[in-house]
Amino acid sequence: MQTIKGQFQHAASTEYCAAVLHLTEQGQVLLYAEHDNALLLEATQDRYKVAEVLPGLPAELLFETGAVFSPADHKWRWPKSGRQNLTLKLETNKSLIVLSVIAVPILIWWLTAVGLPKAATALVPWIPVSVEESIGQQSMQVFDRTLLSDSELSPELQQSIRSQWQTAVDQLQLNSGYQYQLHFRASKRLGANAFALPGGYLTITDELVKRLEQQPDAILAVLLHEVGHVEHRHGMKLAAQATASTIVMSVLFSDLEGITEAVLGTGTSLVQSAFSRDMERQADYFSTQSLLKLNKSPQAFAEAMQALTKGQPKEEMLPWLEYLNSHPNTKERIEKATQQAQP
Repeated sequence: MQTIKGQFQHAASTEYCAAVLHLTEQGQVLLYAEHDNALLLEATQDRYKVAEVLPGLPAELLFETGAVFSPADHKWRWPKSGRQNLTLKLETNKSLIVLSVIAVPILIWWLTAVGLPKAATALVPWIPVSVEESIGQQSMQVFDRTLLSDSELSPELQQSIRSQWQTAVDQLQLNSGYQYQLHFRASKRLGANAFALPGGYLTITDELVKRLEQQPDAILAVLLHEVGHVEHRHGMKLAAQATASTIVMSVLFSDLEGITEAVLGTGTSLVQSAFSRDMERQADYFSTQSLLKLNKSPQAFAEAMQALTKGQPKEEMLPWLEYLNSHPNTKERIEKATQQAQP
């Protein structure tokens, strides 16, 4: 039998008293008050458990009645506390502590940058088209409030582009289930631009139309590029990755409100997202292949790229920008489109 001195806290009370605990080989506990040797508690092994051991603190014994016994010797470890001893060893092992300091940040980075984004991307095919449409609609509303204004193009020009566009979509016979919508907007901040949102929301700016007004096939090539983003669900993949990363950081830093904000703001996060180079190449390929199916030359895509980069600094003069840019090199994109245009 082992004898351990300590303090006994009565159940549902803050009252303490000095006590002596006797532990039998069978695990039975007998607790006596130290000052008068009165029996305080008797319990078999299945009526108590050892609390989680923390370095520098006594290993408390927790009884099912709610009473607690704390050994006076903080180094005392109960015979049946193998799990707690392992925990203590892990917490006091200097090598493991150093390893965790190095490994934990790497693990967090991997989860945020690789693991969860990949897992979230893998779930995208299971997201209903109706959900994408809702996100696209929300994002479009954000754009209209912040970056876009009503188009100043003539109704005739808009109708001409929309008619060519609708005819092309019908001929391609896309089976993805998206109900594509083409919007014309003006935007001084975005300039000559076009973008796609989840669910089939396409937008082309007045500035881009004016720059390509004499090249209708080039406008179509740009719009088909945006359709490629939708068909490959690039927007949803970015949204899923951003949401997953935000949730991880919110949980790690106990910002649970951030989880709600991340979920509710999934659509608006696309406003500041940039497609990766691989995504851009997929969309480029979709555009040029679609032009071929429509009996049009992929050269139209090359012409669109040339027109959109006209007046901008030559990329050869700023090679370091290539590493910061999410888009493939424009020269590379033009060359690929030109090659596909050749018989």
